[in-house]
Amino acid sequence: GAVVEVAGSHPDRYHFDAVFSPGTQEEVFLECQGLTQTLVDGHNVSVVSYGQTGAGKTHTMYGTKQEPGVAVRLASQLFEVQQQERNFTVTGSVLELHNNRITDLLAGEASFSSGGGGLHHHHHHHHHH
Repeated sequence: GAVVEVAGSHPDRYHFDAVFSPGTQEEVFLECQGLTQTLVDGHNVSVVSYGQTGAGKTHTMYGTKQEPGVAVRLASQLFEVQQQERNFTVTGSVLELHNNRITDLLAGEASFSSGGGGLHHHHHHHHHH
C-alpha cells in the first residue's frame, strides 16, 4: 500500500491499499472486484465515493456506457455470480441523502410502498400493448 503523510501540528499517516493517479475504470474495478465474493459470502459491503465537487465521484461510481464505473461493474459481476449459483435473490433500493434528509427515489412505484427495494419486482410493471 501507499502511505500519505499529512503535515501539521499533529502529523497523521493514512494507509491506503491502493492509490490511482488518476487510474482507469478497469484498474479501480480490479482493486474492488473481490467485494462481490465478500457480499455473496454474507458480509455487508459499502462502496463510498467522497470528494469535492468535480472530483469525479459520479464518474468513478457510474462512469459512461463505454467506460462503466465501479458500482456498475460490481453489480454486473454480482448478477453473473447469481446466474451461476442461483441461490440468492438480489433486491435493491435507491436512496438520496442530501442535507441530512433521506429520500426514497423509488417510492413512487406501486410495489415499493414499504419503502424497501426489490429490483426483482420491476418486470411486473411493464405492460406491452
